[in-house]
Amino acid sequence: MDYTRYRLSDAQLRAVEETRKNYRLFYENPSKARPAILIQPPVPSEWSVKERVHDKEKMLVHGLNTVHAHLQVGDDYVPAVRVEFGTGQVAHAYGCGMYEPEDSLPCAKDHIMQSIEEAETLKLPGLRDGWFGRLEEYSEFFRKHLPEGVALQMPDIQGTFNNAHLVRGNDILYDFYDDPDLLKLLFARMTDHLIELTRWTHSLCTPEPDGFFCDWGCLWKGGIRISNCSLHMLSTEFYREFIREFDQKVIDAMGMGRMHYCGTHDNGLTDSFFEMPNMTGLDFDGKYHDLWEMAERTPENVTLLVYATGDIRKRLLAGDWPKKRNIIIQSYVSSVEDGRALYEKLRSSMPY
Repeated sequence: MDYTRYRLSDAQLRAVEETRKNYRLFYENPSKARPAILIQPPVPSEWSVKERVHDKEKMLVHGLNTVHAHLQVGDDYVPAVRVEFGTGQVAHAYGCGMYEPEDSLPCAKDHIMQSIEEAETLKLPGLRDGWFGRLEEYSEFFRKHLPEGVALQMPDIQGTFNNAHLVRGNDILYDFYDDPDLLKLLFARMTDHLIELTRWTHSLCTPEPDGFFCDWGCLWKGGIRISNCSLHMLSTEFYREFIREFDQKVIDAMGMGRMHYCGTHDNGLTDSFFEMPNMTGLDFDGKYHDLWEMAERTPENVTLLVYATGDIRKRLLAGDWPKKRNIIIQSYVSSVEDGRALYEKLRSSMPY
């Protein structure tokens, strides 16, 4: 495969550096930053997702095609790829099966813990167990062939509660009531493994200066994204009592970090994220949480990424932008041409 066709021009490299500077302003001087806009055009592939998962060259080519699409749009995407093995690779390392659909990423197939008492004897994986040996192989291949200016970003390693939910199964919801002490032991042990795993996966990625890391085509302050999708099933009180201390431990171990929460409810949950020291970012779904309300109560040093609905786009295009500037608007379009037009319209609608 000839990867030189993905080489960035000098003009593109200069534009990427300006984009990186703006992301750094999100934390160094937010009032001088401008909101970032990520436009996601479709990226056709001649291979299924499953084919790409089992072929490092096909996976890399698809990732570089995605970068190329963003470069054509000209949005605020930091050119980056990652090894994509789905949400279940940590659970798989613990011994869970891996379900592999043909046209979506793999996920955990089953759970291995039949009772919470097994928390005391649960075998913690080695760093290369499951598919992580393959992750290392793919990462080395990616780094060897990536063009200048394209980063290898963090893989998806989820977070303490997401991974514990996959390993324990839905019975974990009973454990909060039946044996909270053993449940906390499970969280503590899986957190220690997650910290070790995060540090190791960092060694596989493109290093970023000044305590930043690349994730989802953006620069973030810190060293980890904690995915907390399963919190959708819990109360804020349970998060505060049982889980937040372990999220905090992971973030502190990596210096700083950000949060992914795709759930529908809030009821103080996002505020409990914002109260955590060293929390630097949150992405959320604009269908369920109001961007303007969220921006009003988010600390200045925390960046927000919102998956924008049509209503959000309309409001922004009318010039009604939040006062908070360190925000990222992510929007899907049907073509590169539509993406380029939307990006220009959103940029010109900013009142700053």
